[in-house]
Amino acid sequence: MIRVIYGDVLLLIDFCMNFFVLYTASVILRRRIKVVCIAFAALVGGIYSVVKIFVSGNNIIDCIISFCVGLLICYICFGGYRFLKTAAIFYSVAALVGGLMYAIYYLLGSYHTDIYGYAFEYAYSHMPIWLFVVLAAISMMISWSFAYFGRESSENSEEDVIIEYRGKSETVKLLLDSGNLAKEPISGKNVVFISKCKAKTLLGMELYSAIVGKDMEKLLRNKFRLITVSMVDGRNNTYYGFLPSGMYIMRGKRKIDIEAYIAVSTTELQFCGCDGIAHPALMI
Repeated sequence: MIRVIYGDVLLLIDFCMNFFVLYTASVILRRRIKVVCIAFAALVGGIYSVVKIFVSGNNIIDCIISFCVGLLICYICFGGYRFLKTAAIFYSVAALVGGLMYAIYYLLGSYHTDIYGYAFEYAYSHMPIWLFVVLAAISMMISWSFAYFGRESSENSEEDVIIEYRGKSETVKLLLDSGNLAKEPISGKNVVFISKCKAKTLLGMELYSAIVGKDMEKLLRNKFRLITVSMVDGRNNTYYGFLPSGMYIMRGKRKIDIEAYIAVSTTELQFCGCDGIAHPALMI
């Protein structure tokens, strides 16, 4: 029996699987990864899978090379930040997805029909079904444990954020509160609220006066957006928000960019001694 393998089909399948695994790992890690990085890493893995079919060698060496290629894919996608934890979660997700795919293949491929349409059972593997179930359960437990303990969360209740707007730069201390669920309605981006004092320094008196005076014409010309927030008491408040030219935090020498709108609080809230409030997920 001759088995025909189509390289383009195999490349497409492996690319989709790698993309799914990398994207799932990024969700578990709460990393904002560009689609281009995920696609390029998935493509590298797909190309290796195709090459591996046509170039075979020692099984041990092949296993080592496959492991190193997996590390390369992980580095291309996620970089070197907390690489050991990232690689562990990546391999765990890959093991779980691979186990699920094998289970689907085993269950759906265990029955065939003959030329008369009668179903008959065919075993693809000599592995006992009880051993398969045990290994699948162990793989799932390991993956879930890495997914649970590998989640990166903000350990601080406050964070110093640098905001840049029209050539000005201001450091703002933000209170991290998961209750801030405000979103900019058009883009769907998160919203960071800052106090009037910091807004005055960052925006300048002209734009700040437009916000205080509710000069909609001037604010719309400067690309401000209306952001409506539902308060705890059920009332809806409307704020004026803008997209800064840059917003980031520094973790040592590592710069973490933040994509969010800035809304100016029109009240005298103190934010528990901070200059504003943001959702903790933005700082990861």
